[in-house]
Amino acid sequence: MKNNALFLCNIRSALNVGAIARSAAAFNVKTIFVGPETPYPTITNDARLPHIQKSTTRKIAKTALGALDHVTFVPVADIVDSLHALSDDYTVLGLEQDPRSIPLTSYRHNTSKPWLLVLGREVTGLNDQELSACQHIIEIPHSKNKESLNVSVAAGIALFNLQ
Repeated sequence: MKNNALFLCNIRSALNVGAIARSAAAFNVKTIFVGPETPYPTITNDARLPHIQKSTTRKIAKTALGALDHVTFVPVADIVDSLHALSDDYTVLGLEQDPRSIPLTSYRHNTSKPWLLVLGREVTGLNDQELSACQHIIEIPHSKNKESLNVSVAAGIALFNLQ
């Protein structure tokens, strides 16, 4: 079984992080890498102050609904360097509306490497450096009634389609 993973690029909302963790657990994604500004629950050898760990974990757990028992969060110091390093072990997929993107429904994962789905910031998405570190850029086709989807909703749709 492939050990597919997620990478959250400075998603700010703990509620979004919890909802993404819930979808990850539902689709058997066990690892979530997080950028330096993304909240994450308490982890082994956590260097954050105890009250920050507790408060952040409580907020994430509200929408994770038990998923925190099934996923591991891995904080990273530098997003772009980490994406480049992870490309040795994963096929790196950026989820973003971009002229280079292909529809999610057209993407076929035809490699033995697991995929790493990279999700961007709530308002601005993935920046050019992050997109350049991705091997493929995919987007969710949708009507133009709304410019974009909530990042946790987009994560669930993408995870379902990538399985």
